[in-house]
Parts: sequence; C-alpha cells; structure tokens
Amino acid sequence: MLLTDGAARDLDELFAWQYDQGPSDSVDLLLDQIQSAIKALSEGREIGVPIPSLLQMGVKDTRQYLTDTWRMVYQANLDEVHIIAFAQDQRSYQALLQRRLVDA
Repeated sequence: MLLTDGAARDLDELFAWQYDQGPSDSVDLLLDQIQSAIKALSEGREIGVPIPSLLQMGVKDTRQYLTDTWRMVYQANLDEVHIIAFAQDQRSYQALLQRRLVDA
C-alpha cells in the first residue's frame, strides 16, 4: 500500500475541510471511513468502481471509492495498491488532474 505525496496533501486538506464543516465527531467518522477503506484495499478486496471517463480512454486499473462526502482514487495491480488522491465528492476530476500536473 503506497500513498502518493499528492494523496497525503489531499488528506490534510480533507481533514481540515471536514473539521470546518462541523463537530469533531465528524472528523472521527471520516478517519474511521478512510481507515476501513484502506484496510479493505490492503486485504486485497476490490472496492469502488472504475472511473467512466478513464475507461473511455482505455485506463482500466484506476478506480474510485465513493462516500457521501469524499472519494479515494487508487490504482491496483497484483503486487501493490497506489492511493493517488482523496477529494471532496464535489471536486471534479479535471480539478484533481490540474492540481497533480501543477504539483509535478
């Protein structure tokens, strides 16, 4: 299980956003949800769904795990999982891609 630098920054922003949204128990819930998703991936379970816009371009190994308020984008192969991004659910893939290109 590998977390990219971009995904680590995304986590910081996601937690800050969630903290601004409400009580501290909502941050605890977010942490529990993220830990459960990462645990499922580390156990080899395929969670989430393919990303339709990437499927149209022939990219089949990138998936997204969605909740009501956030998403996790990852790539999985036989040997390892790379978590690429965490984002608020409303954030567009175009915005995510632009940020990754600027940060690269």
